[in-house]
Amino acid sequence: MDVWTGLSRDDTNALMEYLQSPGFRRLWPAVKDKLQRLGRVGGRVTMTSLDADEQLSLEGLLGVNLYGKRDCAVDLRRLDEALQRTRFEVSLESCMNLLYPGYISHREARAADAAAWDAFVTWSQSMVDQPSLVDWVRSLARGTGAGAGAGYRTFRECFEEFGDAGESLSWLVAAHALEALLQLEPSSSTPGKRNRLPVFAAKTTGDAHGLDRNTRAGRMFFWGLVSVQEHTRGDAADFDEGDLLLMDSESIRGLYLRFGLVLDDISSIVWVAGLPGVAVEPMAVTLWTVDRLHQWKNQAEISDVYIVENPSIFGALIDAASADGRRLPHPLICPSGQPSLAALRLLDELAGAGAILHYSGDFDVAGVQIAVSLATRYGDAFLPWRMSARDYNEAFSRAIRGMDGRRVQGVHGVRLVTGQGAGNGRRTLPELPKLTAEDKARLSRIQLPWESGANGSSLTDAMVRTGAKVFQEHLVDELCRDYWG
Repeated sequence: MDVWTGLSRDDTNALMEYLQSPGFRRLWPAVKDKLQRLGRVGGRVTMTSLDADEQLSLEGLLGVNLYGKRDCAVDLRRLDEALQRTRFEVSLESCMNLLYPGYISHREARAADAAAWDAFVTWSQSMVDQPSLVDWVRSLARGTGAGAGAGYRTFRECFEEFGDAGESLSWLVAAHALEALLQLEPSSSTPGKRNRLPVFAAKTTGDAHGLDRNTRAGRMFFWGLVSVQEHTRGDAADFDEGDLLLMDSESIRGLYLRFGLVLDDISSIVWVAGLPGVAVEPMAVTLWTVDRLHQWKNQAEISDVYIVENPSIFGALIDAASADGRRLPHPLICPSGQPSLAALRLLDELAGAGAILHYSGDFDVAGVQIAVSLATRYGDAFLPWRMSARDYNEAFSRAIRGMDGRRVQGVHGVRLVTGQGAGNGRRTLPELPKLTAEDKARLSRIQLPWESGANGSSLTDAMVRTGAKVFQEHLVDELCRDYWG
């Protein structure tokens, strides 16, 4: 006797032969999908472009006339009733389980998932003892919505891991590390009592990268810190569980530091020269050093600081001093592209002390976005340096002249043709780097805080019109004159 239909083996075989006849070949997959999505016997499935076999099978089962019709909407409740009127007297869900071994109803699936979730939550709770962590697991167990705990999405990933292996190694690692951390007495104001995260991870997990945020355990550990902060201080951290790797690095670093954990402050550097008490000669200054700077505050007042995006310009400005032994007239800083945390912290200190920050960058999307970001961050302390539409046009013209072209074909995607060569008698030089359609769209959306951009006169308007990327190096002479006075 079949467990689902209650039929004998012969009758079960006969039923299977009936259900698998050509006229039902397309019906049952559609019915199965509808049942699983709806969670009950209900709704309709539409059969289109019916062939002769399908017309006959549906007419015989449902008792309808489909002569001349190409489409048929099948009501699943009527289908269930029709199956129970056959000589087999079986329900629709019994047929589904017979046709698709392992199929269970949506209601049963939800019940099984709920039971598995409860087992996982109970197991997770058994891994923690600290009251703040116990409360965190309770909030995670509530699921999505306003009551969900920080890190619910990652907790669900641990649940999937638990279902596959009978335990979640990621949760075990994170819970053990959190318990160990909360048993310490960290003090973020006392450097000697701090722990570097890789060192702490090696001690608690056996892997120096075991709590990195690009791992599931590391993300779970991070959200545990967020929850504990909210629990103990009533201070909800402003974090959204999206891509953790793209979150504000300063805020993340500050959160770890509240628990006595120090993130990497050695590889984050900024190039500095001419800054009293920090680096007179060109030097790569680490975040560790910036965090401990005090001497420069006691020097003469620093009124102007010059910042260049690219190391080549940084070097060119310094070369002028090396040629005749002059000292740099102003502090010079190079973030080398997107400012690192070390660069931002140093600029924070300088702007906070009253310095004006003069910034020059490339004329491409990244260069403009960096400038806008710094302008937004530092407000009145920020001044753009050679970053107007006029400067861009001059740099663009110089780029063309520098390529020694005799004829320019168009403006968008400039191609220069010059000289005599083999073949067609002309030699074609490389094109200037183009702004893509996506680049132009992004530039069109950028608002520059330092200019009105009226009448199409803004920097971004000029860049979109011309369609070419131009770099700081084409204005090196002007930048040197500005810097050296």
